[in-house]
Amino acid sequence: MTKAGAAFALAALGSMALPTAHAMTGIDDIPRHAQLTHEVDVGNFMTVHCVSETVGQITCTIAQAQLRKSEVPTRADIEERLAAEPFDKAAMCKDGARMAEFAGLDDEAMVAQLVQAAEEKGEPVHPHHVHPVVLDQSRVVIGAMASFCEGRSTPVDLAATMAAAEARECRIMVYPPETMHFTYDAAAEAWTSVEATLEGCAARNITVLRQEAPYGGDFKTWRYEQQRVIGNPSGTTSLGQSCAEWADDGLAVWAWEPKPRAVQCDFIGTQ
Repeated sequence: MTKAGAAFALAALGSMALPTAHAMTGIDDIPRHAQLTHEVDVGNFMTVHCVSETVGQITCTIAQAQLRKSEVPTRADIEERLAAEPFDKAAMCKDGARMAEFAGLDDEAMVAQLVQAAEEKGEPVHPHHVHPVVLDQSRVVIGAMASFCEGRSTPVDLAATMAAAEARECRIMVYPPETMHFTYDAAAEAWTSVEATLEGCAARNITVLRQEAPYGGDFKTWRYEQQRVIGNPSGTTSLGQSCAEWADDGLAVWAWEPKPRAVQCDFIGTQ
């Protein structure tokens, strides 16, 4: 994730949406740049850039991203989770002595170990890019694992430490930009796109771009609506899956939000 990408992701988050009213979308109204947030999942956002091809036709580039930040679970939640999926202490502690040694390394040696671990996972990182927060988090988690393996703490203590460390990180997933073609629908006063999908299900992805007037008057914003319609729910896909399993939960809406939303991230990772 580049700095620009991270900045784009954080800037796209907004406050709770204000009540809005649909505004007439004329054939000359084009969403040349719209930055929108999902109405339910505020960590899911997109930008829309459109250009006019011919009268009544526009081509849009849709860039979508998601930001995820874990919440710190309660001790009761941790106990319930461990009751269902207990730690495999033998597997976790087979290198217990090495963990204790690792937790006591100085910063330079710790960075070298983290860089090596990243390379082994196929995610190489330059030593200069290892943030001090990552060092602190790694030392705390590995120290907690060493304590657990030596019998000085409980599984719940270890899980709580790991969950608290994970909650300090915001993870961003950026999807490849998608190109979509829209046609002006005079009856709906909106731009629409209908895409055939899921062979065997007679499915259509229906996307609508329409204007809104959140404050009334001449100030206009854009709204992106998307829904999948399954024409043959009793059918099967080319992979043998039931078409009914692909039925949409309903209308998904991304809308403009007026103010930045603060998200506490000690550091940002990608996935």
